[in-house]
Amino acid sequence: MNEKELRNGFRSQLINVHAVAVIAATIVEIVAYILYVVSGTCELSLTCPYLWHSLVIPSAVNFIAHIVARCICKSKKYTDNRKNSVLIYATMVTTTVVSVVHRDFIIAACAFIFPVMLSSAKFNDRNLLKHSLFISLASITLTTLVLYAENKIGVANAVNITALYAFAIISYLSGTININYSNRSNEIIKTQAMQNTMLEQFLQQDTMTGLYNHKMFYSQLEEYIEKYNREKINFCLAVIDVDDFKTINDTYGHDNGDKVLTALANIMNEFCAHEDLAFRYGGEEFAIIFVNKNLSQANSAMKSILSSFQQQKYSFTKKSITFSCGLVQFNDSFNKDSFFSTADAAMYKAKKSGKNCIYKQA
Repeated sequence: MNEKELRNGFRSQLINVHAVAVIAATIVEIVAYILYVVSGTCELSLTCPYLWHSLVIPSAVNFIAHIVARCICKSKKYTDNRKNSVLIYATMVTTTVVSVVHRDFIIAACAFIFPVMLSSAKFNDRNLLKHSLFISLASITLTTLVLYAENKIGVANAVNITALYAFAIISYLSGTININYSNRSNEIIKTQAMQNTMLEQFLQQDTMTGLYNHKMFYSQLEEYIEKYNREKINFCLAVIDVDDFKTINDTYGHDNGDKVLTALANIMNEFCAHEDLAFRYGGEEFAIIFVNKNLSQANSAMKSILSSFQQQKYSFTKKSITFSCGLVQFNDSFNKDSFFSTADAAMYKAKKSGKNCIYKQA
């Protein structure tokens, strides 16, 4: 499951929870209305104020908010941020309705804490958190005004309302701290991931030439053999050895020998296609895995590399430096060891044939 699927799944779960909350609130109001009718507090009539003020209008508002949120969250036209915002706003609508309708139970106004914390803990959105705080304060204020209009602001309610304002601000501050922590934690994770990637690259590469190293060579060779067994792709292996490299080191020094190896690595990178893989196998030995190429195509690429390397100029000598190469195409008769040993043997045949050449093993 990728990150997008995870986000969509999480929003889907939240919108379902909101649906359950809306349905539950409606059922509670229906039961309450029935009990009031049975007890004689309300009359069973379409003109009953309680029916409209506590059941029909609040339930309609909740269901409309839910349907709008569900449609937007399921649509592909809107961004993740827009979907998150709409979901939070729908939740805030429901909490506001609950707070106002059940204003006699001040504790109901604490419902706003859920969308406030959701904005920070799950969506990590500062703007959404600010909007949640604003709507929460507006909800508490509206509840207060309704209670005031009904002359129900006593000492106890005044204390409770003050506490609700405090809870709203504390929830906002807690959410801000959570977002700061989450962002910092994500930065640390990203930094560690980058460091791990750099370390992995370092462990896979030859530090002097920048080519893949000996360990990576065998890993990739196994991978392409497995791919051949599944898909029967064409791929070839070239084993390369710089001619008379010991003499170069002894005559011109190891620093100049390193320049030769670096020059060869650069030429290999220049003539290898994007999908081909170049390796420094060890010392003056190199290898190339030619991907999606037959023996003739790989041989053409190797001729270009050999010609360019032979023409390479150096400040420490006017002599041409060359290499010998063994080239083999993988087939069903090979395994990893026999494939490499055949290419390596072909390289030694190129050496015995006078060096500065490519020996193809058909």
